[in-house]
Amino acid sequence: MVLTPIFRHRSPLLVPFQDTFDIAQFAKITQTAELKEFKRECGSMVKVVLMGPHTRQDLFSEMSRNYKKLKKKYLAKFGITLPSDATVPSTDEDARERLESSANETCVGVFISYSYVHQSTLLNGMGLPMNATADIATSVDRHLKRVPTITSVADAVKDSICEGKPYLALHWRNKTGEQCSSKRKTSLINPVNCRKFLSSLTKAGDKFASDVSDIMSIHNLSCIYVAYLPYSKEIIDMLSRRIEDISTAADILEAADTSSVSAVLTDEYMFSLVEQEICYRAEVFIGSMWSNWANFVASEFESEDRPVYYLLGVRGSLVEPVANITISRDSDGVPRP
Repeated sequence: MVLTPIFRHRSPLLVPFQDTFDIAQFAKITQTAELKEFKRECGSMVKVVLMGPHTRQDLFSEMSRNYKKLKKKYLAKFGITLPSDATVPSTDEDARERLESSANETCVGVFISYSYVHQSTLLNGMGLPMNATADIATSVDRHLKRVPTITSVADAVKDSICEGKPYLALHWRNKTGEQCSSKRKTSLINPVNCRKFLSSLTKAGDKFASDVSDIMSIHNLSCIYVAYLPYSKEIIDMLSRRIEDISTAADILEAADTSSVSAVLTDEYMFSLVEQEICYRAEVFIGSMWSNWANFVASEFESEDRPVYYLLGVRGSLVEPVANITISRDSDGVPRP
């Protein structure tokens, strides 16, 4: 696998793959190559890109748009040429034929669009058997681990998280707060709707806090770590109605008493990885279902058969009421974005 750099969230800046993931762990399941090796062997060109089929016209159109953007980005950032836009498969047969033909190619890409609702079926749609797909996914989740730079920081601050006691971790991604934040320029939600959505979310807060408290009781846990963005600080007030012992990023910052730890925590990207590691080390994880951040941690939990729950209905879109907060234990019936 070629270790392409990672794009920072909503930023043109890139982070080297090896600054995020532990290559030594990942190399246990697959050979890896640097970008310069790929360019030398493949002439800066990906001959075939594997994708899941999109038989619905709306998904096909969105997939095509996303692929077109990616193609431009890869050429501009990496100098890598991807196949033409016309290669997006629209049928199961197209996707399977692409997979079969790729066996004779040296330079192959795999494209998973964010809009592809059931990513877990991607490889099945391309012709791989279900058990093979599950085995591949589990193996990747068990070996795609954060770098020692991050895990060492988590080690340094672990006693400050819930005073070293076992804990439940919650990732709170409030899309309403994200869209309605005063720092975010958007015309999608007007101030009137923002007030309505935020009010609805506040009214649902007590029930949500009660549900989280019940989950903690089921697993005999008395403390919770909450990962949240600054515009969602109200979640702490909601939870404190039912839960006394709450840890947050503030506890990490207070424990950062060495220059090496402080240097990592001043970078937003690296700090986010530290919080992911803190969540991964919890006994139980609750994550926002529509967040890739939470789904990464949840996948780690699932690969190790540890308890994970999903938050549904906290999206804050124009068409969904935000008050219907529900928590679902992971099962085959819960869709994964």
